[in-house]
Amino acid sequence: MNVEGDAILQVTISGVGYPTETGIEEYDGSTPLSGQGTDVVTEVVWDSTFEGTSVAFVGATEQTPFRVYLLQNPTRVVVNVVHPD
Repeated sequence: MNVEGDAILQVTISGVGYPTETGIEEYDGSTPLSGQGTDVVTEVVWDSTFEGTSVAFVGATEQTPFRVYLLQNPTRVVVNVVHPD
């Protein structure tokens, strides 16, 4: 899988519900999501959801710390990639 950037962060989330069960349409992943407006993230490339596990790849300009947290209403996962100073 090609991901733009000098470093790549693999994001794997387990326990994901299928669109047929949740009523929420899954992103088709046909085009990478641009990192436009950021200084570190170059793009996000969607891989797939299989057996309750979703995988995406975040391209970055360099290897840098990150944090991941869960928000509610609506439920979503946030990946915060630190800007190198």
